[in-house]
Amino acid sequence: MSSNESWPALVVQPEPSRFLAGLLVFVHLAALLSLVAMGFPWWVSTPGGLVLAFNLIRTLRRTVIFRGGRAVRGARWNPDGSWVVWDREGRVHKATLGAGSMATRLVSVLNFKHTGFRTHSLVLLRDALDAETMRRLVARFRLSGRHNR
Repeated sequence: MSSNESWPALVVQPEPSRFLAGLLVFVHLAALLSLVAMGFPWWVSTPGGLVLAFNLIRTLRRTVIFRGGRAVRGARWNPDGSWVVWDREGRVHKATLGAGSMATRLVSVLNFKHTGFRTHSLVLLRDALDAETMRRLVARFRLSGRHNR
């Protein structure tokens, strides 16, 4: 396919990723254990632990189970290169793919800039998409010149 116009629209609708959830829980628990191991007084470590717990819940809701207020439920890459994203409430927004977006076989990060949300990242691990959609996303990134260097 030599022209973008001949590419079909690519719809990305991720499922919750168990691997991403496990990774987030592991990292937050490691941070909590580090906080406790530093020997801070309880009045310092307790608020730190609460901040970590709040951040874990917020991140899980937004990036894993897609229930947060700004959670992107899906995206469509149109043949002309434009993106359309929709949130958990079904609102559709035109978006542009921001800097730092990448796609590999194991993980893809799509950074969107759009009205109403400002910016949002959609983190897609291998278990969040079916193999064919992930393959098409990686191939289209490479063909569009957005290949990871």
